[in-house]
This record gives sequence, structure tokens and C-alpha cells, in this order.
Amino acid sequence: MARLKNCIRMLQLLKARGMMSRTQLAAELGCNKRQILDYKRELEEAGYLIESVRGAHGGYVLRSFDIVPSNGFTTSQMHALKEARSYMTTHKDFLFYQDYMAAMDKLLFSLSYKDGENGVYIASDVAGLSSKMAEAIQLCEWARDQHRCMEIAYRSMKSDVYEPIRIQPYEILHYKDGYYCLAYSLKAKDYRIYKFSEERMRQCVLCEQSFTRASDFRLLDHIGRNGLVRDEVYELELMVYGTSARFLAEKKIGINEKKEWIDKDCLHVSVVMEGKLEALHFLMSLQHECKLLAPQELKKEMLKIIEDMNKAYSS
Repeated sequence: MARLKNCIRMLQLLKARGMMSRTQLAAELGCNKRQILDYKRELEEAGYLIESVRGAHGGYVLRSFDIVPSNGFTTSQMHALKEARSYMTTHKDFLFYQDYMAAMDKLLFSLSYKDGENGVYIASDVAGLSSKMAEAIQLCEWARDQHRCMEIAYRSMKSDVYEPIRIQPYEILHYKDGYYCLAYSLKAKDYRIYKFSEERMRQCVLCEQSFTRASDFRLLDHIGRNGLVRDEVYELELMVYGTSARFLAEKKIGINEKKEWIDKDCLHVSVVMEGKLEALHFLMSLQHECKLLAPQELKKEMLKIIEDMNKAYSS
């Protein structure tokens, strides 16, 4: 009976807390590390997929998410519960701490909830990423959940030098086939977004230093409404013609968009876009089948881009 009890408890812990090492599991279950291997084997025979993550900061990760129905919780409510449990790990002076953590483990175990919904990505089988970056994502996920700082060697798109940066990881984000860490930079004293890419991130290691997650942190305060980065907003007004007009008529292109047919070949469009680069790329994609009415500053930039392109192709 004790063996069955420990198998069920191990399943609860992996579902509620994410990746855990054999040492951590053995401490929670009051057994030795060799027994954890036996419990893992029995759970896998019962149909649960438990992945072993190698490395100094590796452990076991439960890859079977749908265990029992989710009891009617919304995705945001389930995410809030998981964040609340993570927050409480830094408040162990709470009078009912042990009972609270045990209760949350049971509750989170019962939820059919997978981190990764709403753009937050937590998984190892990352398409298009090297194994090194996939391991960096897993390590970052663990550091986020355990409130541990990380040291990364990182360079921006505008720099040729890798700079050591100590960060407090808050979220892992998936956007347009890219994977990013939203973190608080101890150097910049502000939140920054770092891309998981071997071109940008040369090193990613766990630090002994821990941190307390800001209680007023809200993800939507740090990312754009229509993109990953919060950026300057541009209100575009344009006329679109021909094939591009018919294409845009059935496609979502930005925020607060309004479309009105002037005639069968001309579509009047007003839309809000975040970021100058995003707006310019959108306008360039329409080629000659577009007339920008506003704003004037983007119209001037487009004329400059067209002149530069003409020179480049002429030469």
C-alpha cells in the first residue's frame, strides 16, 4: 500500500511542480533515490510518460497532461493557481504553509492544464531549436518555478559582443516560431526579453542566488497586444487595391481594424499596429497595390525605402 501511495504522490508532485530531481522526489516521499526509479518505471507501465532530463540541473518531467477533467477552471484561472503556488514558496512563514502546499499539489494534479497555452511555452521537444537551446529552455523553466537567478552570455542584434547578464526569469514565451525568456535584468534594473538562439545566447547557467517574484507582475504589462514587444503604436489609414484588397478583406492585420469597400477593387483600411518595423513590413508586403494616407512620417519613410531599393537594384 505504501508503494502505491508513493507512486500516486510522485505523480501529484510532477504534475503540480514541473521538473523535479530524484533527490527532491526522494526527500518529499521519504524514500531513497533508487526507489524513485522503481516508481517511475511503474508509472510508465501504467501509461504515464515521464521524461528524464539529463544534466546537473536535470530531473523528471511529466509529459502526460490530461489526467482527470479540469473541474471547469479557465486557462487563466489555472495559470493563476500555479503562479500562486510558486509565489508561496517564498513565504514559508505562512502559518498554514505545509497544508496549503499539499492542498495546492492535489488541486494542480487534478487539473487538465498544460503550461504553454496562451503563448507561454514549456516543453523540450522544440521544433527548429538545437538540443542546447531546448535544454536552456528547460533550465530556464525550472529556474522560473524555483525562483533562481540565471547567468546568460547574450548579445543583441546590434552588438558583436556577448555580454554576461544576470536575470530573474519570469516567463517563457513562444512567438512566430521563436522562443524567448521574459526576465528582470539585474543590470538594466528593468524587464527585458531574451531570445533562445545560439546566435544570441552563448551560455545559460543556474545561479545560487534566489529572488522574490514581484507581486504586481502582469505579463500583459510587458508584451504587446499584437506582438511580442511593447512598442510605439501607429494608426494607419490606407487604400488597398486589386488582389491585395481581396486578400486583406479576409485577413486579420492588426488592432481595432476597420475595412470598407469603396468599390469592387478598392478597400479603405484603418488599423493600429505596434512598432515601426512591423508597420513598414506590412506596407512593403502590399507593394504597388497600396496608397498610404496617414501617418505622414511613415509615408516619408516608405519613400526613402523605395528610393534606396531603386538605387540598389539599379546598380
